Amino acid sequence: MTRKIAIDSNALTFLVDAMMGRYNPKNDSEDLLLQKVSLLRIFIYCGTQFYVLPTVEMEYKRIKNVIKLEEHKSICEALLFDGIFIPDEILTNIMIDKYSKKHTGLNDCKILAEANQLEVETLLTYDFDFYNNLRTHSDSVTLAIPSEYWNSLYLPVGTSPIWSPHESNPLSKQTWWVLE
Repeated sequence: MTRKIAIDSNALTFLVDAMMGRYNPKNDSEDLLLQKVSLLRIFIYCGTQFYVLPTVEMEYKRIKNVIKLEEHKSICEALLFDGIFIPDEILTNIMIDKYSKKHTGLNDCKILAEANQLEVETLLTYDFDFYNNLRTHSDSVTLAIPSEYWNSLYLPVGTSPIWSPHESNPLSKQTWWVLE
């Protein structure tokens, strides 16, 4: 079930939050909790190693809070695909020009252009402007909300995860992410 899936900056932050041992689902709204749980479940139950595109990497590296920045770096370096892809600048600019006719977020347009070049199947985002404005404008990349993507997988209750947190990982003692 391995698919080529990329995540944008907000999805990356949601995933990092969910992976941190101190995460308490009770502190989030129901919708944010749903997105974070969905991202973690996609990662754990599908064995999906998300792609962090160059523009997403550039965005997270601008995080001012040193602890949050280090959390993002450690998750990206250890568990995700980042820094492995150099997009063609001319092709990127052509695609940005095409996408910017429908969406004003330059970095969003650039992220979608990079996803196209990397031949990503799905780009997960929780940015509704990005999603609504560009979801029908890529020939090959499907933009999806994390919870909608997770629900489309139809994994039955009781499915075993492909990856499990090591016993030293605080997630191994949590049950909020378990598919029961």
